[in-house]
Amino acid sequence: MEGDVQAPPSPAPQPVPGWELVACLLLGLVVLAGSQIPTFWGFRAQNRGLYPDQVFNGAPATYADEAATYWSWMRQARDGRFFLTDLYTPEDHPRNYVNLLWWTLGSVCRLTGWSVVAVYSGARILLGALLMLLLFRLAGRLFARPGERLACFLVLLLAGGGEGFFRLLGPLPGVPRLGSPAWWMPEISTFFSLMLFPHFLAGFLCMVAGTLAMIRAWSPETLPATRRAWSSVGAGLALVLLTFFHPYDAVSLMGALWTAPLLFGLSDRRWPFPEWKQSSIASAVWLPSFLYNLAVFTVNPAMRAWDEQNLMPTPIPKKLIICLGAGLVLSFLALLAPRKLSRAHLVMAAWLLSTLVIIHLPLRFQRRMMGGIQFPLAALGVAGVAYVAVPLLQALLQFGGRRAGIPNRSGEACLALVVLMSPGWCATPVYLLLDEWANIRSGTYPAWLRREEVAAFRFLEKRAPPDSRILASYDMGNWVPPYTGLRCVLGHYALTIDSDGKKRDIETFFSAGTERDGWRREALGRWNVGYVLFTAYERALGAFDPSTRPWLGEVFAAGDDPARAVRIYGVRREPVAAD
Repeated sequence: MEGDVQAPPSPAPQPVPGWELVACLLLGLVVLAGSQIPTFWGFRAQNRGLYPDQVFNGAPATYADEAATYWSWMRQARDGRFFLTDLYTPEDHPRNYVNLLWWTLGSVCRLTGWSVVAVYSGARILLGALLMLLLFRLAGRLFARPGERLACFLVLLLAGGGEGFFRLLGPLPGVPRLGSPAWWMPEISTFFSLMLFPHFLAGFLCMVAGTLAMIRAWSPETLPATRRAWSSVGAGLALVLLTFFHPYDAVSLMGALWTAPLLFGLSDRRWPFPEWKQSSIASAVWLPSFLYNLAVFTVNPAMRAWDEQNLMPTPIPKKLIICLGAGLVLSFLALLAPRKLSRAHLVMAAWLLSTLVIIHLPLRFQRRMMGGIQFPLAALGVAGVAYVAVPLLQALLQFGGRRAGIPNRSGEACLALVVLMSPGWCATPVYLLLDEWANIRSGTYPAWLRREEVAAFRFLEKRAPPDSRILASYDMGNWVPPYTGLRCVLGHYALTIDSDGKKRDIETFFSAGTERDGWRREALGRWNVGYVLFTAYERALGAFDPSTRPWLGEVFAAGDDPARAVRIYGVRREPVAAD
């Protein structure tokens, strides 16, 4: 019968002791509060006027350009749109992109009157707290003994790559400064995502919720078929939500969905048809959302360009090993003792192994599919400590003739070993926190904009027609959509159609001599530009002076210092002169 399938043995469940609950609660609060230090320091500095000539964006410096794009989606949703437009390219395209997360957050802005940045920042805290609750639940499904759950929860929150420990010791002589994607890939770090992006946290929520649902659907316990089916439907719905705001994560989860039954079959020496049935149910629920997104990214030229320009190759093996850190070594240690792994552990093993295969497929977005890999690494890493390292320690103590109380306190022994390893396992989040905080304390772009630049954006927001296109350098163009709701010619590296070509064109626009004025006017017409933004970033590209061109008229001015002055020029529509 379906409910009578065999599974590897699991430890007998034990009540969660009060000390462990308190420890997990305190750990979660410390991690959540610590991850917000850089952003809240920026808001505090803004309120206290520590940088009187600057304005804090509300986004940490790392990937601030990405945050700008998310604010542009939220702004559209705040204005009542469900189907969203790519504001980072001047070309017309269908408005058929759906992002349920940014639509939800933008709708909160509309209903409450709160600012986009406030809701975005608050969402990180709320989603982070919800994620921690689910991770505590996941740790409880994976480990039954006190101490092991806390160890797993600790690593789920704070695991990082191997370079953080060495970078923190870097000032000491002879210490190598290792580098890997772990310090610029928040999608593989819970703490890094807590600092930066609510959509990664929401993605993690869907991934963990879907995994817990499938663990229930695949349970070796005797359960009614309808209960298993509904659990599979729940996992499919989690995948649907995920696909409508971060579809890359759904790919790796689908890999786990179909790989886990294979591991069950190998463990039980049978064909896993009952488990594949549950995988089929979840996949059927998810499939329509995948097909819709596939259609959008095929027929919408802006979305197609986003996909084609979003090149994310998987790191070379050396860098990959460094960024996965101690968890990778301990995970494979756990796999050496498969009979000690419960069915929930096998699900995590399927997640890890399928992801390691998927990220090496010949796809443009290989690295994007690593999102959430820290969770199976943490689960299996702690399993490696609990089921291999602790028994080995017990054997060594007994061999040395010393009595060891480890058999009765193996959970506490596991926790102690994890804490001892934490400087190497969990140092990268500390390094990232200090680095991000230092970036914001510097008071420089991109976390901070000059007041004159923000004033120019406010002018465009109030005065420019809704369908205006703004010509600016990449540095300024990236902030046009979130601040003004208007389109830029050049902004996000992937959302701008032919972004490399437009970057070259804009460099030519601001650097070429008068002989290219005919081309300039043709380009302004081709891109349907209404305004040219002229700041220190545009002046740095070349000697072009918009004030000397009769087909450009000054409509806004702020500041006289050449290092800070901002001008906006309106484009006068006249016949284009030939070169």
